[in-house]
Amino acid sequence: MLRLSVLLLMLFSVTAQAQTPAVEEQEVGEAATEEVQVQRIYRTVDEQGRTVFTDAPDPRGPAQEVEVRPQNTIPMVLPTVTPPAEEKAEEKADDEFSGYELAITSPANQETLNNPESMTISVSVNPPPGKGHVLRILDNGEEVTKVVEWPDRGEHRLLAQVVGEDGRVLAESAPVVVYVQRVSILNK
Repeated sequence: MLRLSVLLLMLFSVTAQAQTPAVEEQEVGEAATEEVQVQRIYRTVDEQGRTVFTDAPDPRGPAQEVEVRPQNTIPMVLPTVTPPAEEKAEEKADDEFSGYELAITSPANQETLNNPESMTISVSVNPPPGKGHVLRILDNGEEVTKVVEWPDRGEHRLLAQVVGEDGRVLAESAPVVVYVQRVSILNK
């Protein structure tokens, strides 16, 4: 029964699209609705007992007219989205301390450290953070101090941020990627 219903819906849709002689538009307020004229559809059963749908009654046997209901339509509304770059620019323009210049000066981007006991992160901030503003350093998304003791092997994505009292990020440096290699007993 479910297959028949799906077949019916598909057939109605294809028949309505293929044989629609005209599409009329009526404007209701601001929204426009479409009214589709559909021809008649008939249902018959062939010699093997299969149901057949046609646009004309079968002259060899009885045909039952199928009632075609109007299709449900919903008018498409396009959302208005402000791109993230513009939002950040607007937030910075609103803040009086948006003039921070922030960069990680050490270690260098794409630098490889071999067996380091510690990794010292140097940051250049101009002007110095104002009252209530804090310098934050992130290593792979986790907050760290300026000196990371015994850093794990692998990739470290470093990022420096100036954060306001309300927790909002006021400035952010370009990311710096550092690779830490460690000697392993498995390599010998």
